[in-house]
Amino acid sequence: MIVVASESPSSRSEAGTGRVDEALPLANLSPAPRRARLNSRQRCSKHASRSLPPGRTLGTSGNGGGPLEPPSALVVDRRAHLLRGGPAVPQPALPFRFWIDEVLWSQGRVAVQLAEQVFTEAGGLRTGGPTRQQERERKQAERLGGSEPSHGGPLGSQHTGAWEVLWTKSTYAIPAARAMRPGQLVSALIGLNSLTMKKRMLLTLRAAYGTGGLTKPPRDTPGAEPRPGGPSGPGAGPGGKSGSDLGAYDITPLSFALPEELDEWAEHVRQEAKSRRRQRKGGAGAEPLWILKTGQDAGKGLSLLPADRAVAFAREQLRKTAGAGGVGPDGGDPASRRASQLQVAQAYVADPFLLLGRKFHLRLWVLVTSALPLRAYLHRRGLVLFSSDPYDPAAASASSASSSSTAAPPATSTAAASGLPSSEQLAPHALPSSHITNYARNSNTLVWSLQQLEDHLGPNRFGPLWASLRSSCARAIAASQASLAEATAWLRPAVREYGFQMMGVDFLLDERLKPWLLEFNSSPSIMVQHEDEAVRQLIYEQKYGMMRDVWGAVQWRVYPPADAGGAGGAAGAGDGGSGRRRGPVSAAEAARMEAQGAGEFERLLP
Repeated sequence: MIVVASESPSSRSEAGTGRVDEALPLANLSPAPRRARLNSRQRCSKHASRSLPPGRTLGTSGNGGGPLEPPSALVVDRRAHLLRGGPAVPQPALPFRFWIDEVLWSQGRVAVQLAEQVFTEAGGLRTGGPTRQQERERKQAERLGGSEPSHGGPLGSQHTGAWEVLWTKSTYAIPAARAMRPGQLVSALIGLNSLTMKKRMLLTLRAAYGTGGLTKPPRDTPGAEPRPGGPSGPGAGPGGKSGSDLGAYDITPLSFALPEELDEWAEHVRQEAKSRRRQRKGGAGAEPLWILKTGQDAGKGLSLLPADRAVAFAREQLRKTAGAGGVGPDGGDPASRRASQLQVAQAYVADPFLLLGRKFHLRLWVLVTSALPLRAYLHRRGLVLFSSDPYDPAAASASSASSSSTAAPPATSTAAASGLPSSEQLAPHALPSSHITNYARNSNTLVWSLQQLEDHLGPNRFGPLWASLRSSCARAIAASQASLAEATAWLRPAVREYGFQMMGVDFLLDERLKPWLLEFNSSPSIMVQHEDEAVRQLIYEQKYGMMRDVWGAVQWRVYPPADAGGAGGAAGAGDGGSGRRRGPVSAAEAARMEAQGAGEFERLLP
């Protein structure tokens, strides 16, 4: 049985017939007593440091990141401890080898630098893989005949004997999981794309929780009219029901999958407009806004429009892509084309809670350490990411009106040649700057830590908010259980608990401090970038603390092969003096071991 955190210590769900709630009853689980939360400066004063300078690599091989033969005596690089200027993370007795699939990140080494630092500090030696530039040079040399063809390739899955830990992206973990031995880990769990893909997250939540038996979304859900008298409390729904009674639309705003539910969405918009006119005696009032999302990340492919125009725009864009045989904009590989197509229409949260007059969203981090059984955690650190300009509620309508009277931008040459809409044409109705909080599109603006938000709100308001955030994260991850089980059966991993996955989770707060789940990110940024040194340090402290605890939670599962030498390399049920387990352990023992090293991760499931 999986236990999910409730929104408040006193609330308990009623199992829904035929839904995940029935198999996974929500229990009275308030957040575990939280340790006294030091502010960001106090927490990290002992560990204050900056990211490693660009180009500096710790624990890498001398051949530029290529695979190394396991050395007879591993020498661990401890320079990171000096850079941090404080006590080191507790070190295991035996070193371990790690591989980073750096070629998968378009930003290059800066995108994986923090993972490398944490692994190196913990006793790790990087044995691969190459940078993008090194891989390009290798391929060019092979084409020109200037070098012998290399054995294997740039990915860790092609060198499973060269590492104990593989830091990679989800799809690329599949061959590694099928060829692993006990004592190895990959940084992905196959099946969590049921949450990290926008359309699949919507369908996963609805399949698990429905809409609470309602024929239309709760009236306090974005996209539906406010019910008379307003809510009776944070997250309250019709009749004062708790969130667990309201289904998927208490977790995420009202949404429709595209193109499958285009007609259903159009009918909903028509009925809501009719209802508004009737209630206002002929005055239609302000038309609600809808945000259209493609499968792209980093804040790309978003359009914001009033309801009627949003439906018309979506029809036109979907007609264009359908007319091109389902091919998306700008050519490119099939995955890129699919990601560029419209996938979700979501009611826009038009009444956001503001800080310093600005809109913001929360970036939190969850860690899933096992699919079967499902174990998940939420970290107590996080980031508050602000818009660059003070919030202007009228700017969205003005922006969409302006864009509608402006000619669409010209198609790119590739798109024009193929007769396809370009990326710009698919999302010409961009969000105004006062509404954008995505850091990738809005860098170098104001950033707070989650602790600063707690200090600002005070315990009476932050406490219930944190409970709601925990509940939404837990219920969303619990909803993925069926997909994880199906994916694991398909994968047939060589090791039962083959991996772990850290995901980013984004929430928007409305004016009642009700959190709305926006999306999960399968490979959230761990980069530390900002033009302001103080903000850069704050971002580093949050991300470093989280990554340190990710390793702390899973390190007990990592150990070298039996022939690695030394007493600790012997196989068996004990830990060989290395502090690492050998052989299978019970689910209860695994949870206990994780909790010992999880630091600021709070248990969500079970």
